Amino acid sequence: MSTTPASSSTSSAPVFIGNIATGRTLLKDSSGNCFTCHQDADEDGYFEAGAVNVRINVNTFTYPQNTKYADDNYTGQSVEDLARYIEEQMPLNPAGCVDQCAQDIAAYLWSLRGQKVVIGPQQCTSEDPVLYGRRALKFLTSYEYHNSLQALFEQPLPADYSASNKIVGDNTVGGLPNHAHSKIGENRVNSYDSNAADIANWALSTSGALSFECKTATQCTQDFTEKFAYYAFRRPLTVAEKNEYSEIINEATSLEIGLKWAIRSALMSPQFLYREELGRTAAQALIDINKTPERIIYEPAAEPTIITGNSPANSGYTFTGNDLLIMTFTATSPLDYSVSPPIESGLYPAIRITGNGYNSEPVPMNGPGPVTLQFHVSTLTGPVYFLAPQGVGEINGVKYGGNFNMTEFLIAPAKVKEIPETYKQKVTAAEPNSYVLDSFEYASALSYLLTASSPDKALMKAALIGDLENPLNVEKHIDRLMDSSLGRAQVERFAGLWFGTDQVRNVNRFGNDNFTRDVKNAMAQEIRTLFAHAFYDKDVAYRELLEADFTFLNKTLSEFYGITGANSDEFVKVSTAGTPRGGLVASGAFMALNAHDDRTSPIKRAVHLRQDFLCQSIPQPGALDDGDERIAAVDLAKSREQAGDLTTTEFYDIQTNVPGTGCAVCHNAVINPLFAIDDFDNVGLPRSVVDGQIVQTGLGPNGAANVPIQAVNTGGFLFSGHALGAIDTQAADNAKTQGNGIAFSGAKALSKALVHNNLPGVDACLIQKTYRYALGTPITQSDVDTRFEASLNTAEQGQMLCMQDALNRALGSANDPKAMLKALSLSDVVRFRR
Repeated sequence: MSTTPASSSTSSAPVFIGNIATGRTLLKDSSGNCFTCHQDADEDGYFEAGAVNVRINVNTFTYPQNTKYADDNYTGQSVEDLARYIEEQMPLNPAGCVDQCAQDIAAYLWSLRGQKVVIGPQQCTSEDPVLYGRRALKFLTSYEYHNSLQALFEQPLPADYSASNKIVGDNTVGGLPNHAHSKIGENRVNSYDSNAADIANWALSTSGALSFECKTATQCTQDFTEKFAYYAFRRPLTVAEKNEYSEIINEATSLEIGLKWAIRSALMSPQFLYREELGRTAAQALIDINKTPERIIYEPAAEPTIITGNSPANSGYTFTGNDLLIMTFTATSPLDYSVSPPIESGLYPAIRITGNGYNSEPVPMNGPGPVTLQFHVSTLTGPVYFLAPQGVGEINGVKYGGNFNMTEFLIAPAKVKEIPETYKQKVTAAEPNSYVLDSFEYASALSYLLTASSPDKALMKAALIGDLENPLNVEKHIDRLMDSSLGRAQVERFAGLWFGTDQVRNVNRFGNDNFTRDVKNAMAQEIRTLFAHAFYDKDVAYRELLEADFTFLNKTLSEFYGITGANSDEFVKVSTAGTPRGGLVASGAFMALNAHDDRTSPIKRAVHLRQDFLCQSIPQPGALDDGDERIAAVDLAKSREQAGDLTTTEFYDIQTNVPGTGCAVCHNAVINPLFAIDDFDNVGLPRSVVDGQIVQTGLGPNGAANVPIQAVNTGGFLFSGHALGAIDTQAADNAKTQGNGIAFSGAKALSKALVHNNLPGVDACLIQKTYRYALGTPITQSDVDTRFEASLNTAEQGQMLCMQDALNRALGSANDPKAMLKALSLSDVVRFRR
């Protein structure tokens, strides 16, 4: 692209030599200062995203009207004028893009003028029959990796394979662990290999670790592919994959060595390490739906009859010539007496049904059960007086054995299982080039969403027999997974990651020897338990966690807080009425985390209150303005520190809220008025009260005792509390000037005010964070992590607004986060991608 000449110049004016291509590169560099605040995904001249709420349109561009610009004579009428403004003012003053940089960016911006600006939808107007999630290939996070490993074995793993000494730490996108934009590097590969070797050795030396034992090469190969690799790959193996593992096991010098290598290979395979949730095109899915199925699956055509004993006739059932036997069994494995003392052999029965001239094909139980097996019968009609299960010792050279017990026997007329019309209609309505997850990919997506682990046997079976095309069946599995132990752990972990409070376990704070590791661990668990309380108790709304006069404590935390009510390691609900403590914000974890080693951090507390509980984004500062005013402010803070009467809030307010400086853009009305949140010390304990005043020890070596904290005692204000996404700092300044803010005094009062003033960010943030945690992608433009993610295009914006509406409806007046997660799990975006 050629350089852009000056649009208005004289012979004496300096030549303008801005380069459009270079300017575009600079502005779109995701690691640069410009990109943080200004993003124009479709390059139409309207900057629809970024960390500032001022949306620039180059066709109607005007400069800020602040008094600080009054004498600079910016006109906005030429590219040269724009370059001068960038050089002198961006990114925030003092400028960091001068000379050629400023001219190049101005040239690019000027080149966008005159285009038709398409501004994204502001509300759900989409009539699309399908809502799509973003398609991505990602490898397992450390937590998913450990859980997926554990799911393959019958005994607890010998180590925590999510720990930093076992696996490279996770990358984060949008503040949460996510590997959709990451590559597996050499160090991670080496970790995988070392772990796979260790686990393979452990599995073969630990009794009961595997669900099978190798007696013959044929049996070992079949058991490995059906009972291990099938669950490791989270889908059936191809013929080629089965042959590869057969060669590994059969060509080794011993079965033990062959099995070790097979396990190690499976745990290093991309099929295990990556979440294969890419799907096939909707066009191909539609072809597959209309194909003749490779195997026929039967299901009951009527309510099954319960059979007592082995006589269907005596139980009132008459065979039709098209019937389904549904039998549930438990089994025990025979002892292997070749070792001393004898151990279970790991063999389990294969079962066939016989009687009245009928002999079914044998079906392996593959474990102790309970296992439900189905047998289709097409050769019997009329009353049948005897049908019974029978054990089979060998199938195609594979040994089976052990005792079994039939716990339930049902018979029903059979029908061929059909793909539900609702699923056919949805795939038909989908864009042909969009993608639809197959049943096993869908099972994987649901399982990782709800449990951070691979699909269990029940979900894998549902995928195998086509149950996941029916939303009623999917709903049952979602309920089951959410209520499982892994589901509960996933919910608690979400809270710890969302609010960042899990990190309190690793902080160091001076000044209180009682702030021990046990206390920090208990603080982190307090937040997890609080959130799980609202999630699993239908009578407790999420919003109650912000206005709560209660918390959950164990004995350790009860003693540290000085609140009675907990007498053991178990966390119990305790009233905090009449105290400064209660709920998520006025908690030890939030306060101790958002502090420094030797003092509190009112800035962190204010920023994280907006970011974590309202999902508001605050513009990132550019280069700090260290002009005369800032230097004088630093000197003032130092002198006050020497005098010993300086509080923490004053220390930061003096230095950050200097009128006319870049810092004051955010600190004047967005951050510092929230300093009244600083009524807890740096280990999360309420500050002392003397003569009705909240006090602290003054900062510095001469710090006086019981210095009143004016910012807390006089109260604070939340300005622009109703804003969603990026905060317009100018609007916040105006609100402050007009006295239009939410008054509060102390952290607990501020937390309650978020609910009492019905701030939209409270529910919007719950939805935004839940969506990102579940799917790893943004649901709003403001949540786009510009380091890695593309902005939402116009179509995506419309669809995500509809998704937000659906989740808001699910959240409902009960403010039920579990109902909302269930609705998300059932929605199109999990199975349909583009």
